[in-house]
Amino acid sequence: MNIGITEKEFHTLRARAALRGFVLHRTEAIDGPVVFFAERQGAIHNLPTIDALRGFVGHEPAAAKAWRYPRQADEQMGAR
Repeated sequence: MNIGITEKEFHTLRARAALRGFVLHRTEAIDGPVVFFAERQGAIHNLPTIDALRGFVGHEPAAAKAWRYPRQADEQMGAR
């Protein structure tokens, strides 16, 4: 089933997210529409579209910073 993203691209995005401290998850297409989630320190963030997923782990560090753990200080985010 074509979900608009290749396995290679998803695993590349998953690796980029891991470098920022996030774990990416996705649902299976057999269960209905594929949905992506980013998880960090127990907080789960819905990424409803492939573009949102790409923007989150792509070249927009501000998007990932906006999803950081709410009580985490800016200086704890790590270098980019």
